Amino acid sequence: MRIRTQLIAAAVLAGIVTLLIAGGLVHVTHKAKAGLEEQAESQEVARQVANMLSLTNEFSVYGGERAAVQWRTRHAQLMATVDHAIQRHDPPAPELVALRRSIGELPALFNRLLEIGQSPATPLAQRRRDLLLERLLAETQGMVENRHRWAVAIGEVQQQDHRLYTVMVLSAPTALLALLLTLCVLVSRRVLHPLAQLKAAVTAMQAGDLDVRCDHNAQDELGDAARAVDAMARALQRQSAALGASEHRVRMITDNMPVLICHVDRWEIYRFTNQPYERVYGKPPGAFIGQSIETMLGPATRAALQPHIEAVLKGERREFEKRGVGQATDATFLVNYIPDFSDDGAVVGFYVMTQDITQRKEAELRRAASERLLIAITDNIPALVAYIDRDFCYRFANARYHEWLGVEPRAMIGRHVSDAVSVEFFESVKAQGTAALAGQRVRWERHAERDGKDAHFLCDFIPDIGASGQVNGFYALTIDITDRRQAELAVAHSERRLYDLINNIPAMVGYFDMAEHCLYANDAGLQSLEMQAERVPGITLREALGEANYAQHAPYVVQVLQGQRSRFQTTGRTPSGAREGHFQAHLIPDRVDPQTPQRGFYLMSFDITALKQAQQEQALVGRQLRDITDNLPVLIAYIDKHERHVFLNATSAQWLGGGGAESLMGRTVAETLPAAEYERRSAFLREALAGQRVEFDLDGVVFMGQPRVLHNVYVPDVQPDGSVAGLYALSTDVTEIKLVERQLSQLAHADALTGLPNRRQFEARLVEGISRASRDAKPIAVMFLDVDNFKHINDRFGHATGDGVLREFATRLKASVRITDTAARLAGDEFVVLLEGLNSRTDAEQVAEKIIAAIRPPFWIHGVEHRVTTSLGVAFCMRPGPDSPLVDCADEALYEAKAAGRDTFRLKALDPVVTEYRAG
Repeated sequence: MRIRTQLIAAAVLAGIVTLLIAGGLVHVTHKAKAGLEEQAESQEVARQVANMLSLTNEFSVYGGERAAVQWRTRHAQLMATVDHAIQRHDPPAPELVALRRSIGELPALFNRLLEIGQSPATPLAQRRRDLLLERLLAETQGMVENRHRWAVAIGEVQQQDHRLYTVMVLSAPTALLALLLTLCVLVSRRVLHPLAQLKAAVTAMQAGDLDVRCDHNAQDELGDAARAVDAMARALQRQSAALGASEHRVRMITDNMPVLICHVDRWEIYRFTNQPYERVYGKPPGAFIGQSIETMLGPATRAALQPHIEAVLKGERREFEKRGVGQATDATFLVNYIPDFSDDGAVVGFYVMTQDITQRKEAELRRAASERLLIAITDNIPALVAYIDRDFCYRFANARYHEWLGVEPRAMIGRHVSDAVSVEFFESVKAQGTAALAGQRVRWERHAERDGKDAHFLCDFIPDIGASGQVNGFYALTIDITDRRQAELAVAHSERRLYDLINNIPAMVGYFDMAEHCLYANDAGLQSLEMQAERVPGITLREALGEANYAQHAPYVVQVLQGQRSRFQTTGRTPSGAREGHFQAHLIPDRVDPQTPQRGFYLMSFDITALKQAQQEQALVGRQLRDITDNLPVLIAYIDKHERHVFLNATSAQWLGGGGAESLMGRTVAETLPAAEYERRSAFLREALAGQRVEFDLDGVVFMGQPRVLHNVYVPDVQPDGSVAGLYALSTDVTEIKLVERQLSQLAHADALTGLPNRRQFEARLVEGISRASRDAKPIAVMFLDVDNFKHINDRFGHATGDGVLREFATRLKASVRITDTAARLAGDEFVVLLEGLNSRTDAEQVAEKIIAAIRPPFWIHGVEHRVTTSLGVAFCMRPGPDSPLVDCADEALYEAKAAGRDTFRLKALDPVVTEYRAG
């Protein structure tokens, strides 16, 4: 199989595995997001369920039309919220469906309860109303249980998603590592070993051994290369014989040419050099034959020639200039590398022709110096400067074209205006360009949009008229005159264009020699010096700037005299002296190339007062943003990868108590927090700095002497290269939310009026008590009791007094039993007591007598004395089982106690041996 095919297959397999891993991670992330949204829905439903439970308890105590209307409104809101949650999930969770079903059953019970409330008040109606209230409360509490199961199911799904994410994160590197190892083995066996054989063969051929052959015949790319090397060796042997015959004729011609000529084979070994080599290098031509380029010219020169050698050996002709060859260190040479092709088109070496062009180069350098001056100035003036030939093609464009039009100047050279900029731009200047090519100087103003704002430009097209009177092209100068319409730019003939451009740019430009003497100053510079142009030559930089301003320039003048460009800012008076201004100065060394001595430097100064004002306004905006974050009720901070505080808002500083954000900057988290608090956060900090987004809650965080609960989010600051520079820390005080959640849990298992366990909690404890009694072989008893004539108290004194009686009754009842016993309120004035760990029925009778005696003392409710008694039924069982009807038996015994005249108790034993009753 071909090596290329194997490598492509390995790359495709790696790509497929990577896509599968990425897809799995995206899927798990999507599920995590959906889980968070479902958890938010669950919390909203929990809040509304708590409101329903509280409103149902209120209705069961007070009743009334207002409570009924509120109940229906809250029920409709809860139903709409749950329906919306069901619609968002397909299929919905069974727990959510069960919650929907339990909510849907409540209106029927509530409507029946209202119908009974509107019928005549009879004992039977009152009993039915009590039973319906009991069912309504039970169903409402069942709704709380279903909401809780839904929340638990959501949490389990999120745990499963987290485990799946962990498995994917751990398996992804393993799979990629296995692919990498497979690819390494493939490359080692199929590529590296054959390459070593090829290298040995080529090395021998470079040393002149053309009889060497490669020992690799595999039918793959490297086998093809080995056979090609063998073919090349045979071709070289043939060519070597042919070259011997013609070498003498070639040498006679080349030795008499004023050009250095040599031939180098493809292994960089000299095979021919002509006589001028001895004049330039001081060595006879024969000394080069059989030697490599690196041996004869040195490693540094060989490294500099590397790109040219590689290109010519690929069949490309290369021409370049080189300064200093052999003993002619001050001369400049033009070097041509010409590939030598064999009959079959292969490159077997190359010819080197080296010509001394020192005199021509000096002339080019003088011309280049003038061009560099033009480019240095035009690139730093706030104007578009270009030269356009007769075919409307760009021959020169300054750097402002990129800043103003978004077009790279180098890419414009040689291209038509419509192609380099746009067709619309060409059509807008075509008429003026045609006039300029006719020999007419054209100046006009035009409007255009720049950076989203309307701008005004002054355009000059200046014809370039040659000595014969023919127009060769024109210079295009465009200046933004939006803020200074009165400025005029005078452009003279071609020989004066450089100085005219300098004199019209909005900057002070001067040229100084190495002794800091001014040789030239533009008009702005003359204005700042307040002198005529004739007095400029010879004045020093210190005299021109003054002592104070020169002191700001002095360190950078030292740098520019050493050949370094400098840019810095200074302050001083404007040229008119009207105001204090800010300036940006540029010091540019005048040097042709690094090998030539520096002749002087340019000084250019721009007025940046407006820019400084804009920076001050930006700083004001930054302070405003700081004020906003400092007043948010959220702790906001940025922590770097060393856990140092880089930014904190005022809220964070207040919580940390460090005396202000400034005093905490640069301090680590461990330094700003107590050791215990830092230990709670350290694991989350490490996860976030590893690139993971982290959310967690911290309970018991003390702020202003009060324990609080914080919800924290750590977001990693991932850089473009994948590294983590730090993290953003956002903390929110969720104490009130957590308090509501605890209250909701309490409402689901406790009676809202008395604080005693409710029916659902009592039923759970009864099952547990029966199981313990059966396991320990201990008797158990259940008491069923209510307030005698409670309806009379409600009707005569009102519901507020009735609530007070129930609360006091619950307090005395709880005080009359052991802490291990359970006293609960079922509904209305009905209470139950579960007695565990009894020794005999006598223990239950004693508790019943104690409760009756505790209720008899007067009840003082709102300053009014009330006489309250209770009737009590006791169900006693020596050997309880799961189906023992303790509550029903206690209810029957209660009715017997009421029939006996109230303020007493009756006991009923469930065991067949004990069937007697005893009055209290």
